[in-house]
Amino acid sequence: MKIDKTILYVEDESITRLLICRQLKREFNNVYCVANGQEALELFGKVSPDIVITDLSMPVMSGFEMIQEIKKQDNTVLIIVVSAYRKETENIDVDCILTKPVDIRDLQSCIDKLIHKSTCD
Repeated sequence: MKIDKTILYVEDESITRLLICRQLKREFNNVYCVANGQEALELFGKVSPDIVITDLSMPVMSGFEMIQEIKKQDNTVLIIVVSAYRKETENIDVDCILTKPVDIRDLQSCIDKLIHKSTCD
C-alpha cells in the first residue's frame, strides 16, 4: 500500500530525476518531479506537497532561492536537501540533508523519519 503523502522532487540532472522519481512513485500516492526551482515554485501552490526534496545547484532558480520562497508560502512543509557539496548545506535550515550520490535507502529512511516526526508533533 502506498503512503498517502505528496512529494515534490526537484533535480536538474535528468537521469537522477528519472530514477529517483520512479522509486518515489512506487512508495507514494502523489509524486511530482521537476527540473529546477522555478518549475517547483509554479507547481508548489497547485499541489501543496507534504515534502519537498531538492538539489541546491540548478539552473534557472537555485534550490536556495526556491527554499526561501517556499518557506514564505508555507514554513511547515518538510524539506530534504540532496547536494554533492556538503559545504553548501552548512547554513541552511532544512529538515534533512543527504549527500550525492544519494542512496535511495538513505532517502527513504530520511522521509520515514520526517513523516513519523510530523505525525508525532
